[in-house]
Amino acid sequence: MHRHVETACPSCRTRLSFGAQQAGMTGPCYQCGTPVTVPPPAQRAWPLPPQTYEPVEVAPRPEHQEIIRRVTFEARAAQASLQGSRVLQVAPIVQSGEALGEVLKASLWIGGTLRTDFVQALKICARDGVYFLVVPWSGGYRLAHEFISIIPGTISTNLLMKRSMLLGTFVGSQGGAADPLAKAAEYESPLGSDIEWDQEIGRARIKLQWGLQSAACSESHTFHVMKTAERGIFTKDLGVAWYAKRRLAFWSFVAKHAGAAVPPCFAFQPQSMLFANDVLASLQGS
Repeated sequence: MHRHVETACPSCRTRLSFGAQQAGMTGPCYQCGTPVTVPPPAQRAWPLPPQTYEPVEVAPRPEHQEIIRRVTFEARAAQASLQGSRVLQVAPIVQSGEALGEVLKASLWIGGTLRTDFVQALKICARDGVYFLVVPWSGGYRLAHEFISIIPGTISTNLLMKRSMLLGTFVGSQGGAADPLAKAAEYESPLGSDIEWDQEIGRARIKLQWGLQSAACSESHTFHVMKTAERGIFTKDLGVAWYAKRRLAFWSFVAKHAGAAVPPCFAFQPQSMLFANDVLASLQGS
């Protein structure tokens, strides 16, 4: 087993792969010639939060196949490609009557709770790296989805963009809204721009509580997670190209504000952490 590390050219964004023994060396990008310094391989991974259930991998259902079709199209338009899809059953199947009843209660303003039964992950490969689209389901209803990837480098806080009256506010684990990096993130567009904060399901509306979270996955890399509802007014999309731009913006933010990693902590547990090992494998290789 030979480990390798992946990075992207800072100029042309071509994806590059190197042996771990080349860490710290600098050489020209084979595509454009720009000098590229090989980053260190992922170091000791921080422990992930324990799971309270045992997910089971299952074959995709018709609704999952439709998402595969849509993501294939969106990825191609974003000059990327879909490299695979997995579906996990994380709870007993939500029957249509249960889901419909909860949606009806929500539409009548008496509250409702949609229980997640399946979570689908789709691996997207772009020139500058790999990221995942993670879609939770409840009785055939598609809930607000997440994107997750690993960014080289670390910052000295766990960053959260939470819902506020003005759509979203950044806070950090090292001082809340007063955290210097949270303040910096407020002015770093487009870190959290254009998040769709409301998921429409029939006449019911699910209000997202957060839009961005970051936490160290090792001493040298960071999990970047974003959450959004379906995007657009007339032509709906899942936001593959949208996330690609925000991922690059966060990559630049980490490079600009690099600092020692702090122990990871998510204010809201992302559904995408179910696939943390897949995400880590996309970085570490074998």
